[in-house]
Amino acid sequence: MTSAAFQAVSLALGLAYGALAVFIALARLPQADRAHFPRMPRILWLRTRLPMMIAAGLTAASCASAAFLPANTIMMASAWMASLLGWTVAVISLEGVCRDRSIRRLPSVQRNLLAALMVIFAALVVIGAIDPAVAVALTVDGNLVFALIALVLLENIMRNAEREILWHISLPAVATGGLALVSLLLYGSVVLRHHFAASLIDARLAFLLMVLPIFAVGAMRAIRWRPRRLQLSKDAAFYSASLILGGSFMVVLGVIGTLLHDYGAGMGSAVEWAVMFAGLLALGIVASSGSARSRLMLMLSRHFGAAPYDYRQEWLRCLATLSTDHAVSVAQRAIKTLADTADSPTGILLLHDREHGCLRYAEGWNTALELPGLATDTPLFAEMVQNMVIELAPDGPLAPFWLAVALPDPFAAGPLGVVVLSRPRAAQNLHREMVALLNVVAGEISLVMAERRAAEALAVARKFEATGKRFAFVAHDIKNVANQLALLIDNAQRHMADPAFQADLIATVSDSVEKIRAMIRRLDQGGAESAARLDVGAQLRALLAQRALVTLEEGPGSSMILIDPLVFDMMINHLLDNARDASAAGQIVTVALAHEAGWVTIRIIDHGCGMSAHFVREQLFKPFSSTKQAGFGLGAFQTRELVVQAGGRLDVISDEAVGTTITIRLPTVAPAPMVEPGHHGEGRHE
Repeated sequence: MTSAAFQAVSLALGLAYGALAVFIALARLPQADRAHFPRMPRILWLRTRLPMMIAAGLTAASCASAAFLPANTIMMASAWMASLLGWTVAVISLEGVCRDRSIRRLPSVQRNLLAALMVIFAALVVIGAIDPAVAVALTVDGNLVFALIALVLLENIMRNAEREILWHISLPAVATGGLALVSLLLYGSVVLRHHFAASLIDARLAFLLMVLPIFAVGAMRAIRWRPRRLQLSKDAAFYSASLILGGSFMVVLGVIGTLLHDYGAGMGSAVEWAVMFAGLLALGIVASSGSARSRLMLMLSRHFGAAPYDYRQEWLRCLATLSTDHAVSVAQRAIKTLADTADSPTGILLLHDREHGCLRYAEGWNTALELPGLATDTPLFAEMVQNMVIELAPDGPLAPFWLAVALPDPFAAGPLGVVVLSRPRAAQNLHREMVALLNVVAGEISLVMAERRAAEALAVARKFEATGKRFAFVAHDIKNVANQLALLIDNAQRHMADPAFQADLIATVSDSVEKIRAMIRRLDQGGAESAARLDVGAQLRALLAQRALVTLEEGPGSSMILIDPLVFDMMINHLLDNARDASAAGQIVTVALAHEAGWVTIRIIDHGCGMSAHFVREQLFKPFSSTKQAGFGLGAFQTRELVVQAGGRLDVISDEAVGTTITIRLPTVAPAPMVEPGHHGEGRHE
């Protein structure tokens, strides 16, 4: 752009911003809005329109000055800084009106940043009046730092403003931030290139032209104000503040390096790079420090938040910690949840031992220290029960820990346990909001721990139930074996000299021993039955050969099932014994065997007294319910359980005075493959 064109554009922009100042002063509400918006009081007019009028007038003066003054003069730099400061103050004032507060009630960080802007501007003006040469030397660095602080301040205001407030301040704030960014680029290029870039000076005029309508629309919105409360996202504030502080530190390092390069006679660029590397190292150490993070979060909570905690985030974090990472015990997850809430680096869980009347050490998190415990008849324990969250004495029995949080027991009086926490990374006092949040988190932890205890107790009870069921089955089977052996002893008194009886005696005793061994195997809690492939037809033929008045009707084909042979014999023998007991003397019991695709069906049919449908439905398979005087009432129940364990099902059809048919269906398996002689281990010979 030629010099004449630049001057013309600068003057035109000066007139345009002057017209904007007049527009802000004289603008009136639209006719449709006057009934809804009362006449603006004078104090409100001073706090909304007046700052924007001044800022527009200063911008007009800066544009007019640019037509006649070079960019590197102190007057031009001061005029540009004044316009940028004017718009920044206008945004702050407008934001204060929306929140119904004055500049004196700004958060301390915003108040300090605004004070820094004013100090830099005043210092540059004063130095320019006293010693223009020194002022010219400091113009670039002063404008660079000024623009950076303005950006930080505007970003802070925008980040903390909720949606309704943003409607009023977003446009002037974005436009002012753009001016600060242009200033940062312009004077940053001077630091790097040691001269003003003509293209950036021209671009500054173009940007002023682009933001002119934005300022005008923002001024129209400034008339409509509504007070709103502050709401702040704690995590967003932390990460934004971290980026801003890190970026500011890097800019400061750049400024220091430039000053050393420009004014450090004889120091050379080595010192400049050394300062830069030292600053980067310090920044890395601080960024990785948990204490620095805690102090920054504490500062943001105190100065930017309406409440010190984002309760929604705290609750979600609590649930996530308790429900994830199942490789870690529930106790450690409970400690970590409370420690994160109080920003504590370590903690210990003391469980309430009601039997011995004490709090005993359970587990620790992030610490190897073990506490000796605490008796429940001490004043400290009574204070824990009464207040739930207490601050511990530095020389007390739970030293060196700082805080004790009692976990309420949802099912009994007194606490479930107590979590003691060490002092937080950033020193802070125990306040009401922290106590309330810790109480809520402790209640949720107590429910989780109580449910886990109940689940563990239920699992143990189920193990005992399964063990008791196996013992009951074995006791029932031992009774049958004992009856068989008792009958054998009775016969031995009469037939002991008979060689055939002696052989039968030995076979019967051997069979009883094998049955007892099978019962012992079934008592093994972790072991399964000794399942094997069993030919159903062959096993039934061998079993029924020893029984009188029982016939086998076998259909064509054969079937293999996977079951322990002793278990199979036990099932069939029990059903045959019941059928024989229900039948009249001399009646035949029929066993029908049918082979189907994938299933084998065994039917045991008798023509005895039969059972009613109600008895079959309500009493037959009910444990410990028997119609026999010496019975345990477990035979039918055990038989059905064994059939179900083998993957089958048992059905009963019975009519009184007609008879009973019991049907067992079991899944079949493929026969074991036959290995021809001479082929064993063929694959191993090469």
